Amino acid sequence: MGSPLRIGIIIGSTRPGRVGDQVAAWVQEHASRLGEAEYEVIDLAEVNLPLLDEAVPASAGRYVGEHTHAWAATVDSFDGFIFVTPEYNHAPSAALINALSFVYREWNDKAAALVSYGATANGARAADMLRPILGELQLADVRQQLALSLIHDFEGFRTFTPGEQHLTHLQALVSQLESWATAMQGVREAKLEAAAGSCKRAIVVTDGFSALWERGRLDLTVEAVVCEARFAPLFSDGELEVARKRLSQFGYPVDGAA
Repeated sequence: MGSPLRIGIIIGSTRPGRVGDQVAAWVQEHASRLGEAEYEVIDLAEVNLPLLDEAVPASAGRYVGEHTHAWAATVDSFDGFIFVTPEYNHAPSAALINALSFVYREWNDKAAALVSYGATANGARAADMLRPILGELQLADVRQQLALSLIHDFEGFRTFTPGEQHLTHLQALVSQLESWATAMQGVREAKLEAAAGSCKRAIVVTDGFSALWERGRLDLTVEAVVCEARFAPLFSDGELEVARKRLSQFGYPVDGAA
């Protein structure tokens, strides 16, 4: 039996006095009981990302900042996510959108669910705004969501006291999320094998290596060498060594390419 799914519950608010941490703790407690995955809270206040400061778009994967690499590693370690979002001015928090924008590949082909909270619309408008953003990041968002009322589900707008009906909704959310997260594991594995196959062909056919690079295969080979944690199981040591040497010849700083 493989490792259990890992689902990150991301607290979307970083404000002092926020209530999102109470919601995330409640979700973690009951999702762990209702589902089979491992649920872990990720607090953006503790992650403490600056406003987006990477010069190159995240989709290129050329991260520079140590904080970006650390955040990428955190996101990469999960199979799916539950985003706990407040609603500010009909929208999610700036902190959550910023965190989503910092990295790209690490979000791809994973499942997501939404838990919102707010006053007049229970955070539903913020959740609706998040869905197209998740789609652009290639996150598959499930239909079921929780929409919590600051008026009815919190005492004095401060203490989280959710109604029992929300457990029924959470059960449906957990079921959909874990089902999709399992399916998306297969998608990631298939893409990984296909990319590795392309890299292997580029490595093995060394006489045509430069031509393959000109046709856009270079980035795949760079990823095969740089992201060895993902690709190494699909490569032999000899293939990776050839790739390192070839990349170093073209000016890429690759360890072990002497």
